[in-house]
Amino acid sequence: MKNLNCDILIIGCGITGLTIARELTERNFENIIIIDKESRIGSHASGRNSGVLH
Repeated sequence: MKNLNCDILIIGCGITGLTIARELTERNFENIIIIDKESRIGSHASGRNSGVLH
């Protein structure tokens, strides 16, 4: 495994992780890394819940 340096690390690139990353970049945060076990970004975003009751 590589050593990665960042200011913010987001674990998971589902809907919640991607939303957090987007919000942080819109607020001019930099040096953000997102890691996920899946090979595709947001691969379970439509099939799984983000913890919100509908």
